Amino acid sequence: MLRAADFETFDLNRAFATVGGVPVEWRDASGETHHARAADVTEVLKELYRIVNEAIRAAAPGDDYAEGLTVDLSRIDFAKLRDEFASKVRRKHVALQDIRIVVETKLAQMLAHNPMRMDYYKKYHRVSWSLPHDDKSKDMIDESSRSLLFRVAIVAGLAVVFGSGMVALQQPPASAKWITAWGTSQNGLGMSSVTNATVRMIARVTLSGEAVRIRLDNTFGTSALAIGKAYVGVRIQGATLAADSNRQLFFSKSASVMIPPAGSVESDPVPMKVLAQQDLAVSLYIPEANVRPSQHGGAQVTSYLSANGSGDLAAEEMATPFAGTTTSMFWLKAIAVSSSSSTGSVVAFGDSITDGTCSTLDAHDRWEDWLAVRLALDAASRGRKDAHKAIVNEGIGGNTITRESLQPPPDSPPGLERLDRDVLSHQGVTHVILFMGTNDIRRGALASQVIAGTQEIIRRVKARGLKIIGVTIIPRHNRPPEGNNTGWNPTRTQFRNEVNQWIRTKAAFDAVIDFDRVVQDPENQDLIYPPFNCGDGIHPAPRGYYEMGQAVRLDLFK
Repeated sequence: MLRAADFETFDLNRAFATVGGVPVEWRDASGETHHARAADVTEVLKELYRIVNEAIRAAAPGDDYAEGLTVDLSRIDFAKLRDEFASKVRRKHVALQDIRIVVETKLAQMLAHNPMRMDYYKKYHRVSWSLPHDDKSKDMIDESSRSLLFRVAIVAGLAVVFGSGMVALQQPPASAKWITAWGTSQNGLGMSSVTNATVRMIARVTLSGEAVRIRLDNTFGTSALAIGKAYVGVRIQGATLAADSNRQLFFSKSASVMIPPAGSVESDPVPMKVLAQQDLAVSLYIPEANVRPSQHGGAQVTSYLSANGSGDLAAEEMATPFAGTTTSMFWLKAIAVSSSSSTGSVVAFGDSITDGTCSTLDAHDRWEDWLAVRLALDAASRGRKDAHKAIVNEGIGGNTITRESLQPPPDSPPGLERLDRDVLSHQGVTHVILFMGTNDIRRGALASQVIAGTQEIIRRVKARGLKIIGVTIIPRHNRPPEGNNTGWNPTRTQFRNEVNQWIRTKAAFDAVIDFDRVVQDPENQDLIYPPFNCGDGIHPAPRGYYEMGQAVRLDLFK
């Protein structure tokens, strides 16, 4: 097999033996056949080996079948490589053709052993056909050599993407798109604090892909947040990760990052194959003391914490150090995947009924969870696995559309205020499902105020070229005011029915999901059907969430 060390004594005959004895020849535009000289290929490859080894840091031996050689591709100065390559190599025209044939044949053999390299092959194939087949300008040749160096570095084992904490920052295939596959809404500053410890946040992505990047928000932080290290891996159970799945994350090529108060950062892409409905673990080392997390409370998922003072454990794949647990989501805002088959993402923008109050902890049985599974199964049944939408849950318990004159005042940013942060900032969004209003009415809003706020959200979403789907407000049982809860009464039910009638008949939504009719009691349409009622007269039980998820027409998202 062809190894990086082999470039030291590489000659054309050895190259032929390695790749199966393919004759090296090419035809120019006039059809004349040319044969390469061994000295040209030897010179090119030996010079390439020397230059690349000066530009990268190798961490372990390896070859192009085993993923043992680790380099940091981000350290390569490709402009310098191009210039050095062009100045050293004689007869660039012939030499480039020789490399193309040798490497292209080698790639064909590699693909038989490792189909996961297909994306790199496609990239290389596009570049190889751009190489000159007759005399062209020096600029074209130099540009081709620069591009070819990138591919040769990859396929020769000089830039393997996985290994002991280092990642080659390669771009996804040209046909791939970044699409948010998981998200959550931060709604406050946590009361607990983290000191020189590592948190491991668990998130289930709803889309498959070949690379990931994460977004961290410090929305409610009162000071800058220091992230000392960050990793992402595949969770199998509890805080345990699949062996060798943990990948280090970088931020503008740095292992650490500072996030200002109210700020947001996105990691560099990391090549990593993920599957829809797979749990990812994002581990963040927090080096400073008494750091209160900007968080989403009530995440309906258990995440994990190491003990304060335990230090950097982000690279650890075993669960042992992560004895603490939380059902809040610290700092992690979103995960995007690189997908060449998905058609985009759908953001569920709502309150506690979207957030999942009364759903089952760690069971992922909220209405939008069922919808995500149905979309994936539908695509697979049509022979188009992974060609489906992602679902992003941006629900907050108690959330309202508006703020004006509400009593008690909202305890989280209303929909109108967080629309940009929690919906429009996501990648690949095509549809928004708006499911709010009950908490505005409970806090004293008239139907007209709810309608006006909804109209403004519709306007802003459509201004971005996105489709928006409205959802009717489900029944709410009467209860007297108690403490900070202003209760519910027949007047508020009347306002709810007015808003629902407007949603069904007059609102400028692209479509409507009628959850009101899905969960209402056939004997009394102003109440939740008892088997679907969580018991508080406000939220569905898990069976109710299932009915809601099943009721959504999948053709709404085409």
